[in-house]
Amino acid sequence: MEVPEQLRQRARRGYERGRLTMALRPVAPVMLAAAALSWWSGQADACLCLGVVVAGAVTALRFAGRGGTEAARDGLRVGGAVALTVVATLALVPACDLGALTRWCGLGCGVVGLGAGVWLARRLRTRRPSRGTLLGAAVVAAGAAAMGCVGLGTGALLGLAGAAAAGCAAATAWWGSPQPR
Repeated sequence: MEVPEQLRQRARRGYERGRLTMALRPVAPVMLAAAALSWWSGQADACLCLGVVVAGAVTALRFAGRGGTEAARDGLRVGGAVALTVVATLALVPACDLGALTRWCGLGCGVVGLGAGVWLARRLRTRRPSRGTLLGAAVVAAGAAAMGCVGLGTGALLGLAGAAAAGCAAATAWWGSPQPR
């Protein structure tokens, strides 16, 4: 028995609608976090733009399939941990905002980014993801972390990105390449 074409198209649309619904689930929490961090840091434009980039990357990764869903989750965990660490540091050491300790706070952002890069590389190594999934997880992690560091300025953001990349590279060199598909 052959399935009519109209029924096949309707089933395909339902399937794709379900995938899109699943992929869009984390958009509201990501944008809520971006709004809170933009209010807290006073850098509304930068935080909200980073929030849109992170939400788009998470949606694209989750729509791609199970491997992308896991990579998006890991990227949000790493980036969120870095952002929360920086926010907690700035709350405990208010001199970071005043410029007196900005260099040290930026260095702390880089150190946390280094640890995040090592953890992300180690976590993704066990799954053997595709190159696109690796890049997507890195974009999500960097974007989410940058939302927390944006109040410290461009130097802290560059230090965070460089340290995370160095941590990822060091972990890959130490434990071996994840051998993408």
